[in-house]
Amino acid sequence: MKKEGQVPEIRKMEVQERMREFQKERETKLITILKNRLRPFVEGETKQFVNWATAEAHELSKAGMFLFT
Repeated sequence: MKKEGQVPEIRKMEVQERMREFQKERETKLITILKNRLRPFVEGETKQFVNWATAEAHELSKAGMFLFT
């Protein structure tokens, strides 16, 4: 995607800006996911939250074991 005659510093700045935009989008998505996952706890549905958190921890521990075996 290099434009002919484009100054390398300008290209670098454009790439950095796209990276910042991508990171901001990623953060926004993760915030939404976290809010949705915490909602049951905040709304007083602690049993539902604990069940989810326990299942999530179990899945993560399995993934960790797979990576280090």
